[in-house]
Amino acid sequence: MPYLTEDARTKLDTHITALIEVLLEEGISIPGGLNYAICRVADGVTAAKGESYSLYNTFLGSVEAAKLEIYRRMVAPYENLKQKENGEVFTIRATPKDKGQTTFHLGDLHGGA
Repeated sequence: MPYLTEDARTKLDTHITALIEVLLEEGISIPGGLNYAICRVADGVTAAKGESYSLYNTFLGSVEAAKLEIYRRMVAPYENLKQKENGEVFTIRATPKDKGQTTFHLGDLHGGA
């Protein structure tokens, strides 16, 4: 998670709130709008700082880290909740064996498999 100072968050949050409001407007594609916004930010920073592999690597690393943080903090808990509500999907489960090896055991199969 990008833990920023309160001052840095305040400077960014006004703009982020405005972006969220636009993304939620009728006729705006959220996936397309997010992609566009991320690309424009990357383009603007590159135009200001100049091209470099290091900068491009920073963009890609930041997007990847954000992806992982969204999955860890938002998606995984949601999936866990839905699994409890709707039942397990997988018929196998990983069981740790000695020295970190993994063995897969068949669980109860769901109808006719």
